[in-house]
Amino acid sequence: MEDPRATIAARIKPAQTQAEELRQYLRRLEKHVGQIGGRDAVAAAETLALFDQVRTLVEAVSGGGGDLAAEMTRYETVSQQFDKKKAKFLKELGGSEALATLRQERHPEDAPWWWQVDTRLAEERRIHRTRALRQAGIAAAILTVLGGLYAIFLRPDAATRERLRHESAAEQALTQGDLALALSEAEMALTQAPGDPELLILRGVTLALQERTDEAEADFALAEAAVGTRDRFLVERSQTYMVANRTGLALEDALAVIEMDPEMAMGYMIAGNAYAVQGEYLQAVASYERASELAEAAGETQLQGMARYQLANLMMAPPVNIAQQPTPED
Repeated sequence: MEDPRATIAARIKPAQTQAEELRQYLRRLEKHVGQIGGRDAVAAAETLALFDQVRTLVEAVSGGGGDLAAEMTRYETVSQQFDKKKAKFLKELGGSEALATLRQERHPEDAPWWWQVDTRLAEERRIHRTRALRQAGIAAAILTVLGGLYAIFLRPDAATRERLRHESAAEQALTQGDLALALSEAEMALTQAPGDPELLILRGVTLALQERTDEAEADFALAEAAVGTRDRFLVERSQTYMVANRTGLALEDALAVIEMDPEMAMGYMIAGNAYAVQGEYLQAVASYERASELAEAAGETQLQGMARYQLANLMMAPPVNIAQQPTPED
């Protein structure tokens, strides 16, 4: 592959000072990072070369006593944006093997952090899997205890037990991506509880994911009418989208809830969950903190506890260092 540093240098206009040259390279780096996801391997390699050049200029200007406050703010911002897009970037470049080859050619020792996004991404995924397994274990233990109490003290009738069995099966199938089975189970649950808004949303989401839009919208309209308010309906639907692993759709609903009612803690809670799954950890932290504040003010102690628990999980084992943003020396 042609050395992208020569190509970049040819496109940068001659600068009067190193500070001016640094700003030119920063502008080009910002443009490159903004285009990640729709480029080829050559352009991806140029992004790494731009980071290298920016670091060299930062060291030169700062060594000469120059004021880099504005430039460092821009550098930190574009670094954060690049870190969030590292999975798309790695795919653009041709995968971990392609990055490893380039890294060996240009930084055989002590490669800076942007040359190590493959290892950073692998570590993020490892920690995410570990956290998911731990949370699943805790959830399973809680459900076992609750299930025992439910069977002992409440003794639901046969119709209710049948409805819950099909509802659980539908949610499990939805999580696994088996839309046909999820729809079948949701419909059987609805035969036991016609008009139940949660079941209508469950079936509606399944239909929507099958692109049966008109049928889905009919279920959503019935569910919203049964729930009574638009924001509560969106809260319920966003949670079902999370079950279906459609975090983008869940986040859309959560943000709509927040816009309608900025004081509803549950909107921030669901947004935090969606951001966390997507790897948007700074946004997740902010959402969980806001959910905790609002839940405390509203006296929703259970929801506050959930938000604090999720926040603690992120802060104790973050996939990236939330407290520190990357610097040129990293």
